[in-house]
Amino acid sequence: AGGIAHDFNNFLTAILGNLTLLRLKARLSPKEEKLLRQAEKACLKAQGLTKQLLTFAKGGSPIKKTAPLEELLRETISFCLRGSQIDWHLEVDDDLFLVDIDTVQFGQVISNLVINAKQAMPQGGNLWVKARNLILKEARGPLPPGKYVELVFKDEGSGIPAKYLNKIFDPYFTTKKDGSGLGLAICYSIVKKHGGYIEVESEEGKGALFRIYLPASDKERVASPRLKQQEIFKGHGHVLVFDDEESVRETLKEALEMAGFKVEVAAEGHEALAKLQEANQRGDPFDLAILDLTVPGGLGGKELLPALKQLKPDLKTILMSGYPTEEKKPFGFDAFLKKPFSIPELYATVKKVLYG
Repeated sequence: AGGIAHDFNNFLTAILGNLTLLRLKARLSPKEEKLLRQAEKACLKAQGLTKQLLTFAKGGSPIKKTAPLEELLRETISFCLRGSQIDWHLEVDDDLFLVDIDTVQFGQVISNLVINAKQAMPQGGNLWVKARNLILKEARGPLPPGKYVELVFKDEGSGIPAKYLNKIFDPYFTTKKDGSGLGLAICYSIVKKHGGYIEVESEEGKGALFRIYLPASDKERVASPRLKQQEIFKGHGHVLVFDDEESVRETLKEALEMAGFKVEVAAEGHEALAKLQEANQRGDPFDLAILDLTVPGGLGGKELLPALKQLKPDLKTILMSGYPTEEKKPFGFDAFLKKPFSIPELYATVKKVLYG
């Protein structure tokens, strides 16, 4: 799974980078800008799929990040109910607390609950979804006191018979002819792994109501980095980019040259070493090397680092990888870039490493 994710993240790095370069170079109409933004958003969702692949390969532990819920709710509900006869209504508290979630896994929770409601209303109906802040001063069931986001999903479906309510989250339990019995069990498992709780209320013939409690994050909202044409980072110096994937090399070369750097690229380890030696000999040494962690069948960034430092001890280095790692500065590198990364992230990292 890690190898597949690595290759996929290489492709996403090139796609995401080229979309950003196009937006920086071209004079775009508002409609064209919107289309590029949508393409970038699709890349980031695809990144989520690779994370999900790695998550399940490692046993299902969520890969959490601090996130707002409203956009995830709106996009997932809209996608699941597109073309259906269901009218949906979303109410979200102003200044809704942020939560620490795996957006891919929790998106699956939302999707499963919405699809469950749609299947319960084959002739159409209404689905109400509410998200509100909740502060518990005393314990409520399994929930300790604290700040939470409460999510409510209420439909007008056929409801759940009372005799089934205590089984509804059991794996493989289903009352549907073609159901797998996994949808609600998966919801229960994911919510529990997020430190939350899910419960259901229903009467036969009167619809169903699912309520989820998620612990609120103690982190502050951080704005996503965005680049406009007049905000392109400007630097100077000599940079070596080492990656076995041509599309990644060329994308990073283009982005760094646009920022004012002189850039050379290498596809394998021995070529990278040779370029560093040649640059030293002609009196034009490299200031920075951006190196891929792993190259199939050859020297990767980890193996190259000692030789590069021996040739130029003050060389600044950035490691990049599509493999999962939680280290920020692994193996003695000055910084780490997790693929796929955006051009703004590249610029910010280079700026920090070279200029502090």
